[in-house]
This record gives sequence, structure tokens and C-alpha cells, in this order.
Amino acid sequence: MLSKISSQLIILLCCIMLTACSSSGGGDEYVAEGGIKGTGKTELDGEGTQVAAVGPITGFGSIFVNGVKFETDNAEISVNGNTTADDGQLKLGMVVQVLATTTSDDQVSMASQVVFDSDIIGPITEITEFSTYRELVVLGRHIIVREDSVFDGISFETLVAGQVVAISGLANSDGELVASRIEKISDEFVTGQQLEVEGTIIAVDPEMQLIVVDYSAKGNMASDNDQFGNNTFDYSEADLSALDGIELAVGLQVDISGSRFNELGQLVVDSIAVAQGYLLPVGVTVQVKGFIDNFVSLADFSVDNQAVDASNIMLDEATVASMKDDTLLKVSGVLNEEGTLIAEMVKVQPISDVFVEGQVTAIDATSNSLVVLGVTLTVDALTAFEDQSDDDERYYSFASINVGDSIRAWGYQQEDGVVVNYLSQVEEEDEVEIEGLITAISGTQITVLGTTIDVSSEALASLLLQLQVGSAVEVQGVYTDNQTIFAREIEIIELPEDDTEIGEDIDNEIDEGESVEEINEEDETLESEEETNSEEETEEETEEQNEETVETEFENSAQSVSIELDE
Repeated sequence: MLSKISSQLIILLCCIMLTACSSSGGGDEYVAEGGIKGTGKTELDGEGTQVAAVGPITGFGSIFVNGVKFETDNAEISVNGNTTADDGQLKLGMVVQVLATTTSDDQVSMASQVVFDSDIIGPITEITEFSTYRELVVLGRHIIVREDSVFDGISFETLVAGQVVAISGLANSDGELVASRIEKISDEFVTGQQLEVEGTIIAVDPEMQLIVVDYSAKGNMASDNDQFGNNTFDYSEADLSALDGIELAVGLQVDISGSRFNELGQLVVDSIAVAQGYLLPVGVTVQVKGFIDNFVSLADFSVDNQAVDASNIMLDEATVASMKDDTLLKVSGVLNEEGTLIAEMVKVQPISDVFVEGQVTAIDATSNSLVVLGVTLTVDALTAFEDQSDDDERYYSFASINVGDSIRAWGYQQEDGVVVNYLSQVEEEDEVEIEGLITAISGTQITVLGTTIDVSSEALASLLLQLQVGSAVEVQGVYTDNQTIFAREIEIIELPEDDTEIGEDIDNEIDEGESVEEINEEDETLESEEETNSEEETEEETEEQNEETVETEFENSAQSVSIELDE
């Protein structure tokens, strides 16, 4: 939490939080989706059923998105604004929009357009390590990176502050970007490198030529620490011609690019353009993958800022119970003229909490399953495949796997085994690794995912006393001939109470048109009410609940900006 700024600072700007929402575009034919980036150009040609899909690429041949294969031979492909790109520039984990026509027998989906734009390109300014993920700050935006994110030129273990990275992913309900792909551009930023980010303007100062952007669809400040100043951009040298006369104003979604920082650490903007949402076609089948946001009921929630109504389909009890903010979901349906996706199918994809690394000992093509370390791993339409071995096969898939191959698999536990979210082939290693919950303990043996693990090593004697049934552990060791892992290293993993709620952001609601003074008066009233309601709490607890502050400082000689938001 930031410390309070001196009262000598002059408050110049009023922050206005706006909730991003879908709005109609192109008459009644198309609906613009504000939460998903793209060119804004939509063309669906050819005979057959017209479809659109938004989600990460999970495989190739041509490309697989949301479990559907799209042929890209005749598609117009755009990658980061390059509209003459080819499908070789499409990479695993990129979140794309695909526009296509499906043949009458639903066997082939011919893509007419594939669009990809990086969500953010910039230097890592902060890394916070947690047991199951890393939280990065890049240009003021919080990024969640998990081990099953796709890495290019970097790894989960080699992430360090200062690296310049390009990230694609899906936003959770707090505006944090959960990375599906992270690519290292360079080890450190050098003036002249092109950096990019998209956000919603929440404050403008025409005199100082500064804007503040927010990355959350809710209008929440995306940062609550000392990196918050990175949400401030200097547009004094910016080319504004791409705005086509549109003025910079609160609520405008913009694409920002720059290649240097000023003396205050703010990105100096080279150009600003209006962020174009994908134009999702009305009346055709649309498939969207993303995190649930603003869940009210089955008839009223959003997926990646797309309004969804799933009240007319039958869902099993387990699916209904899991429907809440930050559940990862694939939803398919038809977009109506009001911009709501009327769901015809919903599939929950739990976050990976299981990891297995070792050699494949059996394959069952009928059930799409394989066995590694005695654990049955099942792949489905949403499983992502990657070949990280020396072969580097682009079209790697379940059909490419052979008995004896070394693989890594991340997935989630089901009654009959593990469903794989991400599977990669790697070079053979002497040691194996397994990660999951302990289901049994007997003497110096424990059971994880049905696999027996020998913990008799003297180096692990003291740790064995700490292990309990239900503990989450990461085990490294050697797989023996009797199908037991002889453990050499064990780490107890501390899981958060709710693994879907990663990180915390300040949720503030400010009405449009309020002055700074009015905001401060309301904040004082809120503080007073909170103090009254917390009379039985200690002063320390009250202070923790009521005095958390987020402030933005514009330092320019004698003039500075302070934006104070009381939680």
C-alpha cells in the first residue's frame, strides 16, 4: 500500500471509473466486444454455417482454438497489426479471434480471418513469488503466470525483473491478466524498443499531457503497490492522427505504444489509437473461452467481458456449483442483437493443480489416455500440446506420443484420473516429478495420484513427520522398476484458500461527473460509517480495513497529481 502524499501536492485530476460493456456496431449486423482486442474488421464468406471463436491456440494443423480445428490455408492472418502475416507466425497460447465457415457436415471449419494482438509488451518491473504461480507487474498491469503457461525463450524458473516480455492471456475478474503465453523479447529494455499496452483512460491532464489508464473491465485500479505510477503515460510527443479527431477522454479504450521512458519513469507515448474490439457477428455460433466475471445468475454473467445468458440449458450440479467469478469457461452459443451470448453449451475447465513428469508407459487411443508414473492422463478437446524436445514438432498432438517418450503434463484430478490442460514432450531426464495431494501415508511411503512414493531417505526424515493426508506436495525422485518413486526431494505446497482468486485489487465505484472534493467527501462519509460499524473491533483492525489507499503521483516540478481512493 502506498504512503499518503504530502498535502502540499496539488490535486489536478478526477478519476472516473467506468464499467466496460458491449455495444452494438455496424448497425444490427455485428456487435462490438469491448473486452477482446482485434482489428474491428469482420468478414464471413462462403457457404455453410458461419462461426466465430475467441480463445488461446492449443495446437496446430492448421490451428486448434476452443477444441475446434480451423483450416487457415485461405485465411487473412493479422499478427500485432501485420495483416500480411502467415500461419507460421501464429504460436501456441496466443489468444486469437477466428472467423470461419463450417461445412454442412460440420467436419471442416474454413477460417476466413485470424487476428492476434499481444495484450502487453513491456519490461517486468516486479515479481512476487507464490507457491503455485508468479505475479508480475508490466507497465503497471498485474500478470498471473502459472507453470502451465506457454513459455517462449524463457521459463517459469528464469523470470526476473527487467526482462522485456510479450504476453497474451485472459483477464480475470480483478483485471489481472492470466498469461496463456509469455515470450521474452530481450533481457533488458533498451531505448528504441517498441512497447505496447491497451487500457481504458481514467484520467486526462491536457496541460501536463498525461493520461492514466486502467486495465480492468470493472474500472478497478489494476495496481495497489508502488508500481501504480506505471499506469501513467506521457503523451506530449504522441502522434494522435490514428484517433481520427477523437479527443482523449475518460472512458476511451486506447492502444498505446512507446519506445522510451521519461525521467519520472513514465512511458513516453509514440502513438495512440482507439482500441478496436472484435466485431462478433450477430446470429451465428460464437465460441468464447475466458474467466467468468460479474456473476449474478446463470442468466446474467460475463465471460471475458462478453455478456452471457446460460439459463436455457441444462447443467449438471457440479457445473452449476462451480459457476462463479474467476471460473475458466468455454461457452458456445448465438449472439443476439442486444450483444448477449445465448449459451447452448458450457464447459468448465478447472485450473491445473496436478503435475506429472516422466516416461509414457502405456497409451490408449480409444480413451485418449496415457499412463505416466502409474497415473492415467486423459486429454480432451481443450488440451494444449507442445513439443519442447529437440524434435520441436510444430504439429505435435496426442497422435505423436509414443511409449517411452518423456512428457510433462499439467491438469486437474477427476475420479477416474487426471484430465490434462497442457502436455509437452521434453528430452529424457534421470529424475521424474509428480505434484498433487497426499491421499495415504504408511510408514515411510506416501501416495500421490495413486502412485507410491518412498520417503525413506535420511535427508527427508524430518520432513516426513510434517506430511499429512491432504497435504499438497511436489516430489522429485527416481522411478524404480517396482513402479515406486524413490523421493530425493519433497516440497510442501501452500495452496491459497481459493486458488481461483489470485491477487487482490481495490474495487472502487466513482460516479461520472464528481469532483475531487465530492469524492473526498464521500470517502470521509464511508470511513465514518465503517468506523461506526466496526466499534467492537480493535483500532488496528479498523485501520487495516478503512485506511488502505491507492495514490497516483504526477511529479512535474512544483506540480504533482495525487489520486486518492479509499477502499
